[in-house]
Amino acid sequence: MVKITATAFQKNVGHYSDIAMREPVTITSHGRERLVLISVEDYQSLSSNAAQPNAASHHAQ
Repeated sequence: MVKITATAFQKNVGHYSDIAMREPVTITSHGRERLVLISVEDYQSLSSNAAQPNAASHHAQ
């Protein structure tokens, strides 16, 4: 995973957007991780996985 500062991201949005198509880009501010830039495909995959109930936790109830 690539980690950059918010300032670097602002100066090179296109470059880091291209990287985010291949792997997540963590954006830091004041030394703290603040945001993660990911592709739409990765976001949709994460969103659909979060919407599906986990079978293991469902059986545990």
